[in-house]
Amino acid sequence: MLRTFYFARKYGTERTKDILMLSDRKTLYSRYGHTVENKRTWAVITGGTNGLGYKIAKLLAKQGFNICILGRNQEKIDVCIQKIKFKTNDNRLKIKSLLVDFSEMATIEDYKIKVGKKLIDLDIGIVVLSAGCLNEGPFADITAK
Repeated sequence: MLRTFYFARKYGTERTKDILMLSDRKTLYSRYGHTVENKRTWAVITGGTNGLGYKIAKLLAKQGFNICILGRNQEKIDVCIQKIKFKTNDNRLKIKSLLVDFSEMATIEDYKIKVGKKLIDLDIGIVVLSAGCLNEGPFADITAK
């Protein structure tokens, strides 16, 4: 069963635990995750290399989810993976990454090719949409590209 959570940026990282019901460490994993034959459910986090996305990735890893971080900078992703592994100290934890730039995707087909096909074999329990991109300027001047 796949659940998608959307986190508005107006909530700071201090309120993250309250918003996600993470004060009880097993709340989300007991609801959206399961372990079958030593295979854990995955949490997919876009924008998981810093800010709220990174904080959520750490918290979900501590609950027992395997983590898949989607980001556009491989060096940042690698640093985050090492930090999460160190902080969770869980030798069964699996973390994988996917290098994607969401600002370069304009259609559902783009998402399917660049993201969907690479995650097809994962048992995904939670998707956290924390990546964002910004186009500055007058609205009339913003193009689809």
